[in-house]
Amino acid sequence: MKKKLAILAGWQIYKINNIYYINNMHYIYLNHITNLFSKIYLICPVSTPVVNKFDLSKVTKISWNKDKIEIKALPPYTKHTEGIMLFKYFLVVINEVKSKVDVFYCRVPDPYAWMPKLLFQKESIMHYVGDSLEVIKTNKKFSPIKKLIYSLLYLPEYFLTLLASRFSRTYTNGIHIAQKLSKIGINAKPVISSTLTSEDFCDKKYDPGEVIYILYVGYIRYSKGVDTLIKTVDILVNKYNSPIKLFIVGEGEMKDEINKLIKNFNIEDNVMMYGHIDDRNELNRIYRKCDIFVFPSLSEGSPRVILEAMANSLPIVSTPVGSLPYVFVNNKDILFAKYDDSADFAQKIRILISNKDLGESIRYTALKKVYSNFTLDNFMNTLFEDYR
Repeated sequence: MKKKLAILAGWQIYKINNIYYINNMHYIYLNHITNLFSKIYLICPVSTPVVNKFDLSKVTKISWNKDKIEIKALPPYTKHTEGIMLFKYFLVVINEVKSKVDVFYCRVPDPYAWMPKLLFQKESIMHYVGDSLEVIKTNKKFSPIKKLIYSLLYLPEYFLTLLASRFSRTYTNGIHIAQKLSKIGINAKPVISSTLTSEDFCDKKYDPGEVIYILYVGYIRYSKGVDTLIKTVDILVNKYNSPIKLFIVGEGEMKDEINKLIKNFNIEDNVMMYGHIDDRNELNRIYRKCDIFVFPSLSEGSPRVILEAMANSLPIVSTPVGSLPYVFVNNKDILFAKYDDSADFAQKIRILISNKDLGESIRYTALKKVYSNFTLDNFMNTLFEDYR
């Protein structure tokens, strides 16, 4: 008999005219999970934006059977520091749901992931999707004092989460986080987060034309190294006269600074900012329009967008971040470039531009590996292996 699940996550839900909307990635996850459990209680922040000021194209309408999924609303928050201030709301909602479910699925480092296990002794799955301390450490805009203060403020929550993880089924996005947890006695199983289904794969030969189309998909945050990417384009365009077009898909607090950087380097004609794209078909269309995917991030879990790019036959130039160096082989599945090193990124991109055979070999080898190992089915079957 299928069990009942509560999901405790910072996934953003939007309620407009009594209709709920959610990010497409989370919609895909939830649709799949409904096949594994008889009932799901989704505990997450819910906001009610003004209709004419909200872009519905950036989210997906929820059309689930209400008998299968019930939304338990928390006040809206977007940052961990905001969520921590909502202790009493988390307490009330988790207490209300605890007797109705068999197990909690808790996303780390979202706020109060430790609460179901430590306060209510409920069976829990702890899923580390990132490392907040590492994100603080690698944020180039934080001074050493600010990094210290933020780390100290996060430590109580972090230690409680670690304690809950010792008595829970624990998974991590990537081997590196699992190894870190093993040093303090937590047995965690690494997974590779994926939303890929058969429709997301495209076997397309690497054959760039006169203009080289480069793509970045992800948040525009300091920890993502997007400034390194802009400097890379400057080197390619102004030093090497390479015919480059960079597409950036994403939103974030660094967007204004990136736009200023683009103007300062006088590369406005070489960079296009798309903003966030939630429509999966549209995003796949952009992947398939491009030649090379670049990812200069400083801190990651899996990361998922690399798998999406590989599924769409793009050779990758990336920092050796998250689980990537444990899963993919440099010069075979991927090209690794140094952290915060625009010159090295430019060099790796020029290698792919000048050596089409290498680009073709890399993209095809990676495509086969992702298709065989890193689909949504593989990911979910591992994450909920004890409940299938």
